Amino acid sequence: MKRLILFVVLGGWLSLLLLPGPALAQGMTLIFGLDETGSYKMRAKGLAVVTAIIRDLKGGDVFYARRITDKSYKDDCSLFRLKVPPTGPAPDNKFDRRAYLEWERKVKQAETAKAQAISILSHLTPVKTPRTDIWGFLAAAADRLKAEDGGAEYKVILASDMQDNVGRRVPVNLMGAEVAVVAFEAGDSPVATQKLQAYWTEALKQCKAQKVIFLPADSQFTLRRQ
Repeated sequence: MKRLILFVVLGGWLSLLLLPGPALAQGMTLIFGLDETGSYKMRAKGLAVVTAIIRDLKGGDVFYARRITDKSYKDDCSLFRLKVPPTGPAPDNKFDRRAYLEWERKVKQAETAKAQAISILSHLTPVKTPRTDIWGFLAAAADRLKAEDGGAEYKVILASDMQDNVGRRVPVNLMGAEVAVVAFEAGDSPVATQKLQAYWTEALKQCKAQKVIFLPADSQFTLRRQ
């Protein structure tokens, strides 16, 4: 528990450090959920996927990281909120040393912010909760999408086997987000796995998801922008 509290404190500090002024444009908003339940065996792969996603973030993007547990809606499942500082394009005149150094400073600031977020995740201690609350995570994700209303594009990404056995289903508005289930852990039965995917595809579209995709653990996730 002390390790979890430390990450939450670091997450709050990180958010304050990375928040730019209110006049700056916002890019993509992403909510990531890492399944921390005993039934999910692809945690390491999920962490590798989220690390790659963070490296692909651009200036103005907002990224939330959360745990999926048996009580996924609770605030203690929040790990951090990262807003990547904008860098802007490189100066056209490379002989303008002052402008070029300023641009390099902004690039370094953005890369440092992303490295701090990756470091938090790389030191994250698993909790291995006994049950899986997917709906609690989706409700928390919807709250944060609403809070970030005005972003150019929304994505909700889960690293999970999607085996919800808590059943806290509530009305959720995902605001047209693309939902990707990455490092998806299929079960023994192809029929049961296909039924599970079909259930979540329909349920998420009822939650106003614009698109739903499932990617197995050996597939690479690419952060595409509209």
